Amino acid sequence: MPAEADQPSSQKEYVKVATCLYRHVRTGRYYGCKKVHGRHREHSLGTADRQIAERRLLEWTQSLGKVDAEVEKTTLDQLVNKFVETGRGLAKNTQVTTNAIIKSFKKSMGDNYYEEVRKIRPTQLDEWLASEEPRLRNTTYNRYAGLPIASGAAQPHG
Repeated sequence: MPAEADQPSSQKEYVKVATCLYRHVRTGRYYGCKKVHGRHREHSLGTADRQIAERRLLEWTQSLGKVDAEVEKTTLDQLVNKFVETGRGLAKNTQVTTNAIIKSFKKSMGDNYYEEVRKIRPTQLDEWLASEEPRLRNTTYNRYAGLPIASGAAQPHG
């Protein structure tokens, strides 16, 4: 949702109703907006009724802190395989490049490749990217850094 201070008063689309609760001026529908772990989360509460919106906001904010037990046990290998599966519809060259990056990553991670994701330290990902950086052009480095396995580990080159 755009910050209210960024818009002229005649163009405000959302009105803050309560903490984390906003109402769209034209439609009257309510939205939740909350900052979690440094990221802004927005969620339509699917109603124009304030009482229902407040209940749904409470449910939504409580669900933000929950971690699914099965997801918590995901290994790095499972995460990478899931990513590869979601990219099956991409161009063949893109898939080849992604597979090459993953092969390099798997080789450098060794036994840690089969660890649970929660046990992998960001510094391990930083070390991998740093080891690959000298041989990569900026755009290729950005492809490496843009994969979910390296997300948050590096800044793009360019």
